Order: sequence, then C-alpha cells, then structure tokens
Amino acid sequence: MARLAPPPPLSRSCPSSLVRPGEDTIRRRYNVPRYTALPYSVRHYRVDGVTDRLDRWADPPLLVLASLADEPKHGYAITQDVAETMGVRLSAGTLYAVIARLEARGLIEPLESDDRRRPYRITMAGAEALAQQSERMSKVASVARERLSTRLGWAGA
Repeated sequence: MARLAPPPPLSRSCPSSLVRPGEDTIRRRYNVPRYTALPYSVRHYRVDGVTDRLDRWADPPLLVLASLADEPKHGYAITQDVAETMGVRLSAGTLYAVIARLEARGLIEPLESDDRRRPYRITMAGAEALAQQSERMSKVASVARERLSTRLGWAGA
C-alpha cells in the first residue's frame, strides 16, 4: 500500500478560518485603541428614583397619567390631549408601550368598549403616583423660581 504524502503546512493562502494567528498577531490586532463615534449617547443615573435628565417632566408615562386624570380616553385621544395641552407628540409605538407598562404596574386599567377603540382610566394607585410626582415637580419649580428671582433678579421667574 502506498503511503500518502502529508498535507502541506497551512499558509497565508489558506482561508483565514484554517490559520491560527500567532500570539503577537492577536495582541497587535486586538490591543489597538479604537474609537467609535456615536451620534448621541448619554448615561442616566438614578438616585432615589430620580434621574439626571432635565426633561423628566416630558416623561411619557407621566404625560399619559396626566391625560387620564380627568376622564377615561382611548389611545388616539390620549395622543391628541398630550399634544394639545402639553405640547409633546407621542408616537403610537411609544404610547402603546407606555400603556402596557402602566397597565402592568396597575396604574391604569382598560375599560370595556363596543368598538375597536379601547379606553383606559387611571386607577387609584395611578392617581396617587401622579399626585406625588406633581407635588415633587411643584416644589422644584417653586424653588427654581424663587432662586432665579433672588439671584438673577428675574421678575418673570
């Protein structure tokens, strides 16, 4: 029986999946500093349930709860109310994701409906959460107005 010749050693001409790079190659390839540019990246830190964002008043769950505070509404009516009264446009995706989270937390509940639109109403727990957040926001706004008027002489603050 004839002996088969051993296969040729792997070379750079072989597919890269068959070539195991040396340790130096790995170090050069993966220890090079790389910079990635992101269009927008912000970390939000949480301290006692409050984040570092300044636009927290426009938080979609808070806007939905405020919209439902006076009467039950369906999704489109919530979107229109928030846009008219608070000047914030909620997309359908945002709105229904918020509704699902608020419903899961027991802050709102769906009502029976005869047509395809499903109205929601705020629960007692949702009203309490909205009242607490509103009180906090009022305190912050009051302190800010007072300090701006004292320090900077802003009469309109």
